[in-house]
Amino acid sequence: MSRRLQVLAVAATVALTGGGAQAFDDLGGMFVDLYGGAALPGVSSYDGIDYDMHWGGAIGAAVGVKTPVEGLALKLDLMASGADYVGYEYYDIGVENVSLMAVGEYAVPVTDGLELYGSLGLGGVLVYYYDTDYSGIGAGYQAALGGRAALTENVSLFGEVKYLSTFSDVDTNGYDIRYPTTNVLSGLRFSFD
Repeated sequence: MSRRLQVLAVAATVALTGGGAQAFDDLGGMFVDLYGGAALPGVSSYDGIDYDMHWGGAIGAAVGVKTPVEGLALKLDLMASGADYVGYEYYDIGVENVSLMAVGEYAVPVTDGLELYGSLGLGGVLVYYYDTDYSGIGAGYQAALGGRAALTENVSLFGEVKYLSTFSDVDTNGYDIRYPTTNVLSGLRFSFD
């Protein structure tokens, strides 16, 4: 994952968690998710031609609020994931997605302190090539399934599989690209009830 993407993710995390807690208090409590993991090998499309992608990395953060509906939460999720092309190892050629999504999440308790959840999100995805000026933004979506276990009253450990894609190819300065990713993630949720 490129250095500028890591800096962007840290800055966004600080911005997302830096304020606004009072605005969420009336809805049932705010939470912050911090996570990371791997982008599984997949296929990206470049001007209609498919290319295999290596394993990659993924990092992200979300800020959200519990709703009055039991098990339902809403959150704003920022995630970055990327990988290199297979066969171009000596050129450091790869693609990254940076997504910002409005997400609805629904959790079902399994036992005391353990729950399963699913989520769907819509938003925008910045797609760009490493260290180039080739980039573009397109509308996209994400879907995730996971489980969460309470570690303390206000901290939970979670693991999930998240699929992210744009709805169509994204124009990156004259080149159409789509890089859907399947990401295996783990992280911590910090709740502020």
